[in-house]
Amino acid sequence: MREKVIEQLCGSGFEEVPLNENGMKLYRYLNGARQHIVWLIEESAVAGMNKYQYRQYVNAIQTLRPEGVYSTTIFTVFFSSRQERCRKLCSEDGSRVNSYWIVDTTRKMVVIDEGQPDDYAGLRRVLADFQFERGICTSGFLGFLHRFRNIGYVTIGLAVANVLIFIFSAIKGLEDTAMSFGCSWHLVFEKGEVYRLFTAVFLHASISHIVGNLTALVIFGMVVERWLRSSRFLLMYCIAGIGSFVASACGWKYIAGAGTQYSVGASGAIYGIIGATIVLWTVRPETRKSSGGVSPWLAVLYVLVSNGVGIVNAAIYRATWHISWGRALVKQGVDIFAHLGGVVIGALIFYIMYRRVENRRDE
Repeated sequence: MREKVIEQLCGSGFEEVPLNENGMKLYRYLNGARQHIVWLIEESAVAGMNKYQYRQYVNAIQTLRPEGVYSTTIFTVFFSSRQERCRKLCSEDGSRVNSYWIVDTTRKMVVIDEGQPDDYAGLRRVLADFQFERGICTSGFLGFLHRFRNIGYVTIGLAVANVLIFIFSAIKGLEDTAMSFGCSWHLVFEKGEVYRLFTAVFLHASISHIVGNLTALVIFGMVVERWLRSSRFLLMYCIAGIGSFVASACGWKYIAGAGTQYSVGASGAIYGIIGATIVLWTVRPETRKSSGGVSPWLAVLYVLVSNGVGIVNAAIYRATWHISWGRALVKQGVDIFAHLGGVVIGALIFYIMYRRVENRRDE
């Protein structure tokens, strides 16, 4: 069966890449500035591989780029009966190993987890004697529970921290807490209470406010943290959160003319994550397959709808009460300035980190 797979790859234009490792073979197809790698891994290699070694192999494969090639996609075929072990190896580096099949030669079965391609380079035809089955479901509620184990520690920690702080704020009084730790131009830049740029990131004005923010944090945070890793993800989250409140304070002061307007919420930082997600899916479109079923359009829709509602409400207030745009923006309650600032800052910070990771990988 392995020989048929290799024969099909060679007939589809793939060429073998020398690899001095037992139980593994690499085949490459060049398409302009992109190379497509098929990585064949035998049972013996799966059994003796840990997650650290797996990441090392992935990094090494990424460096095998001919001159003029700037992007690599990897399709892994595991010839193994150890399905969970194969999935675990892929989940440890899912941002780089973009798709995979598990060919169980013992049961004569090809397991294709949801979100993985139904065919690749015509391999489905040469494996026609095998039974094709869907593996782990990665959509709906059961899929969410399965993917929950791949949510990073920082994403979980941020969600828990926001909930605990919200409970404390509710006991003290949400409005009092916002006045004590929320952000405004007057308090931050005129009175020098710079700490509010950070504390405001962890405050919320209502239950619906925190539920909406934490839902977005879990959905998009697990995508970005999976690629950036925890320390870089936390740094990006903090920078986007603080930067979004700088944008918020400046927006309320100079656009809305409301320098004393308070702002609270993690939405600026979360919009930073969404901006990072959009950049990730733009520069590495193949990572959409390993994003746990999260559609790229969901990020765009979230930005448009949440801010569009605020703008429409402001327009209604302005037309109904004949007030200025500044006062209308204050009354509608959505901090558009923090949202847009967060998207831009998160996208820029992520792209800088992405380039550093790519440059280090090419060295």
